[in-house]
Amino acid sequence: MKSIRASLIIGSVIGTVAVFTLSGIAIYRGARTTLVRQLDESMGDEARVIASVVKYTPEGMEVEIEDIGLPEYTSPTATASLEIWLDADSVLYRSPYLGTRDLERAPSPDLNHPVFRWIRAGDVHARAVDMRTTAMVDHEDWEEVNRPTPQGPVIHVVVAQPATDIDHFLARLRTLLIGVGALGGLLVALVLAAVVQRSLRPLDRLAREIGDLSDEDMSARVRMPAVREVAPVVEELNQLLARLEDAFEREHTFSTDIAHELRTPLAGLRSTLEVTLSRPREPDDYRATMEGLLAIVRRVQNMVETLLYLGRLDSGQVEIEHRAVDVCEVVNAAWQPLVDVARTKNVSVSLRLPGNVNVISDPVLLEVAVRNVLDNAVEYVNTGGRIQIDVTSTPGRAQLRVANSGSQIAPERVGDLLRRFTRADSSRRASGQHFGLGLALTGRIAASLGFELELASSQGGDFVVVLSARAE
Repeated sequence: MKSIRASLIIGSVIGTVAVFTLSGIAIYRGARTTLVRQLDESMGDEARVIASVVKYTPEGMEVEIEDIGLPEYTSPTATASLEIWLDADSVLYRSPYLGTRDLERAPSPDLNHPVFRWIRAGDVHARAVDMRTTAMVDHEDWEEVNRPTPQGPVIHVVVAQPATDIDHFLARLRTLLIGVGALGGLLVALVLAAVVQRSLRPLDRLAREIGDLSDEDMSARVRMPAVREVAPVVEELNQLLARLEDAFEREHTFSTDIAHELRTPLAGLRSTLEVTLSRPREPDDYRATMEGLLAIVRRVQNMVETLLYLGRLDSGQVEIEHRAVDVCEVVNAAWQPLVDVARTKNVSVSLRLPGNVNVISDPVLLEVAVRNVLDNAVEYVNTGGRIQIDVTSTPGRAQLRVANSGSQIAPERVGDLLRRFTRADSSRRASGQHFGLGLALTGRIAASLGFELELASSQGGDFVVVLSARAE
């Protein structure tokens, strides 16, 4: 299992070590470049001074190396090296340190353009400069012998100095940088470990609080920590706990409502059977009793089938088909079985179905939803009231609006009707065919089909259901 602590510490240490390493490399390279540049400038100046004491006279080449006072090149004990060539022909001067050896020369550098490089001067790692230039010519020397002043010949000056001091300094600097980097990395790791440990304490407290939660008290919540980064997690967790509490409450209410709804028809079945079996009866009486029992069984079966259908919708077990369906045909087919009931209650019905209003839907689910909406309107309309059924169409949208008069629902209670076993009639004086499941099933179907379901009520006025869908 991945550890946040380990990831933070390891990542931070790796980043710190990388920064230290890059900084150390930059410091080391900068120091080395500066030291080498200073050495090169010094050696370049010395090479030019040395070249200035090489003269071309009528008697030949003269090297007055003692005139410039550079014992580091002329002393027998000196480790610096100097070699002067008459171009590539002969050696004009060689430092005592070299003995009979020659310094390694660069291949023909341009005149008066020194070339700096690293070489091996004997057993010593050295920095060398090669410079080709012309020998000095004194005009007076040539006039004394009545000869014209010639062009000085090309000489090749090679100067080498051991880089021991630079190498030692860079070695010490390298050791220092490595030591500082290692110590800094260790110190950073220790500090980060302490900081991460302290910073993650709210997560430990949160874990303990979550562990202390119990299903015996669903109202318990996790306290909001003082750490900003953990607050969104705690907030989402508390919202989840609230949803779970609400779900458990609904399940408890749901079980209670089922027991209540089943108790009445079962009591009716029992009492009818007990009365019927209390004494012998005529065949017609038995038949009437059996018809009454059959009606009760049908009610219970209808409720159970509706609950099962809701359960299948909730679990995604209903296969949904998407095709063009004419809403007007569905509404007309669902209304026909309700015509006699509406006529019995002396209800004025306004049915406006323009036809050819197609939506993308599952025909079976749409029929169930529409039937429940119409059945609800007929059940709860007041005697002598009115029902308005309108299907309208706008570009890209189709709408079914069903309104019935005689609403007993307060506007603030409209949303409760989408919960199971919630009836418009709080006194439960309904005809016995409704269990408070119709609109709940309609709402669940609308959500599955991607429809919009809106409920509105004016107590003592109209109860309105609007079902909207995307038109074909």
